[in-house]
Amino acid sequence: MAREQETQGMREETQDLTIVGGGIMGLFTAYYASSFINKITILEKSVAGERNKEAASFSLTRSIRSDYLDPFYARLAYEARMLWLDLQSEEPFIIDCGCLNIAKEGITPRLNETYAAQSYDTLTSLHLKAEAYTRETLRERFPQFDADMGYLDVEAGFLYVPAITQALLASLRERQVNIVEEVDVMRIEQRDARLHIHRLRCTLPAHAGQAQSVQILHPSSGEAGDVYLGYATRLCIPGCRHLRSPDL
Repeated sequence: MAREQETQGMREETQDLTIVGGGIMGLFTAYYASSFINKITILEKSVAGERNKEAASFSLTRSIRSDYLDPFYARLAYEARMLWLDLQSEEPFIIDCGCLNIAKEGITPRLNETYAAQSYDTLTSLHLKAEAYTRETLRERFPQFDADMGYLDVEAGFLYVPAITQALLASLRERQVNIVEEVDVMRIEQRDARLHIHRLRCTLPAHAGQAQSVQILHPSSGEAGDVYLGYATRLCIPGCRHLRSPDL
C-alpha cells in the first residue's frame, strides 16, 4: 500500500502502520509489525530511547505478569511474555522472580473474594503456572510475610527497560522503521469513514507551505496484514528530526 506523490510541493507517504508513542511498548509493537509489513512510522512527542522520561513505559524496570482477573486479558499478558522471550537474545533483560499476591483475614475477612484468590483461579483455569500457599507454607518459604494465604504467579517478573530499548532501536534501524521525534499529536477523529490525526506540532520549525496533519486511511478489506495490524497512514510531516540510529 506504500506510495508517494508530490502535491503542491508537499511530500506525502502512505504508511502501512503508524504508531503514536515511542516508548518500549511502541517500539515493541513496531518490531513485531515489521515482520508483516514494510512501511511503519512511529510518532514520538519527545525522543525515543532511554532519555525519554515522559514515556508511559519509562522506568528502569516494568513488571510482566499474567495474574489478572479477566481470563482474556490474562491470556494476552501471557502471550506478550512469550514475545518478550523471543526478543531476548544474548543479553538477558527479563528478570524471572514471580509475582506473589497475599491476603490476611484480619484485613480482608472474605479471603476467597480477594484479588489474590480470584487471580489464582484465573491462572489455574488457563493452565498457567501458579502456586498456592497456606499460612504455614507461606511462612516456610517467605518468612518475611505475615499473611493467611499467598498465590504465586510463577512465570512473572520484570523487564529491564534500558537493555530492551537498545535492542529494539538497533533492530528497528536494521528493519528501516521510521521514527519521527518531537511530534505532538493533538487529536484524532473519524470523518467520512477515515481517521484523521490533526496538528502534528513540532518543536523544530516547520517549512513554509507544509501541512501539519496526518491522515489515516482505513485499509482495504481482505488484506490480512492490514486487518491484523491496523490502519494505513498518509503522512505529511513538517520539519521534524528522523531517528535512524540508537545512538542519537
